[in-house]
Amino acid sequence: MATRYQSFLIDAQAQDFVVEDGDLVMDEKQHSDIAHTLALQYGSSAVNPTAGNKVWTIRKLGNVVPVQAQEYCRAAIQPRIDDGTVTDVETDAEVQHGWVLAWGIGYRTIGDERKTIDLIAKDVA
Repeated sequence: MATRYQSFLIDAQAQDFVVEDGDLVMDEKQHSDIAHTLALQYGSSAVNPTAGNKVWTIRKLGNVVPVQAQEYCRAAIQPRIDDGTVTDVETDAEVQHGWVLAWGIGYRTIGDERKTIDLIAKDVA
């Protein structure tokens, strides 16, 4: 197995790439890819119309919205759960200030590292 070094030029939080044996290669954890999937509006990609998060389809706040948002976040990354890329997934969503929906996710990577992503809030007034 190759020794893995992360370049100081690579975003330590996103961890898109790592240096292996002097070569820049994709990191299997792909933290930013998961964040992108959660922030992408469901159905907005011409390349993959079933990709993205259905949180963006929520139009009105109600009592079930945080639960529904958590389900949507989990569904958005379900392919990564199915292939074992991420495990121990926890989702969270809450209504803030009566008109803003915020959501986030926590998961464990293949390397057994705990990661969290808190996304920008969505105005659903």
